[in-house]
Amino acid sequence: FFRQFLLFFGVHQISASLFRLVASVCQSMAAATMTGLASLMTILLFGGFIMPR
Repeated sequence: FFRQFLLFFGVHQISASLFRLVASVCQSMAAATMTGLASLMTILLFGGFIMPR
């Protein structure tokens, strides 16, 4: 239970940090949307959700 809680806490911290990074780098809504989409697709691709065998 403790390891799973620690993992969830770490994932939450990483996603909050990514949100703050995108918000600070991209000041306009269009740039923030494109940057967020690109980072989300990169995370999903290299996380193994989309990558084929």
